[in-house]
Amino acid sequence: MTLRRKALTLRWLTLLVLFGLVEALPRAGLVRPATLEPASVILGRLGEIIVTGSIPSPYFARTGSPTLASHASATLGSILMSYAGAVVVGTAGGVLLWRVPLLARILQPYLVVYYAVPLFALYPLFILLFGVGFVPIVLLGFCFAVVVVMVNTALGFRRVDEEVYPKVGRSLGLGPAQMYLSIYLPAAAPYVFSGWKLGFAYSTISVVASEFLISVRGLGHVIDRSYRNFETANMYAAILLVIIGVMVANAVLTRLERQLYRRRG
Repeated sequence: MTLRRKALTLRWLTLLVLFGLVEALPRAGLVRPATLEPASVILGRLGEIIVTGSIPSPYFARTGSPTLASHASATLGSILMSYAGAVVVGTAGGVLLWRVPLLARILQPYLVVYYAVPLFALYPLFILLFGVGFVPIVLLGFCFAVVVVMVNTALGFRRVDEEVYPKVGRSLGLGPAQMYLSIYLPAAAPYVFSGWKLGFAYSTISVVASEFLISVRGLGHVIDRSYRNFETANMYAAILLVIIGVMVANAVLTRLERQLYRRRG
């Protein structure tokens, strides 16, 4: 059995064990239904929400927002907007930090402690400036993701400088643009893509968490209100939907990365 097949087998076994525990603990009465529903109930509720396209909840029916599409589109739109901004600004900023070492030295202490700062504490300021809704959520998602993209991009380009590839490019007489496109970008791609994948995860975390606080739409809002109304199955179904979405996005980015490597040989 190859290492890849072993890892895949262990991954599925871990998932089955987790499923069995989540199923058995509530059934045995070791966990209250208000805390955890059986896995079969959660999966059944998720299937019901997807098939019917609505959330079976008196609260969401009363507020006029019971459809899954309205909440999923709000979350997805916020994630894509914040992530796109983080990729564009973070990648360009990472290249700038690589090209201007003095700027990198000036910003290094701030970048190191960036995630020690409670960014969510800024949401009252964003609400005062932009109001409740789409804009502050997107800004929080952008702020949470942009630095990890920037740092990974700068690190990747610096590592290329330590390799032999730039020397080979200069010996072949490549110009600055050719060096960038043919040497630095392909060699730094693993670091850049790692930053992009982490950035998507960070954008998702920030957007969903922001929807807990400052939104009346979105999957984060569904999770929060389901928790407050003791609709445990709805809460875990929404959490599972977010997890599935992140896994699909990560698989798409990984596939894109592999295709790029194949084209570059």
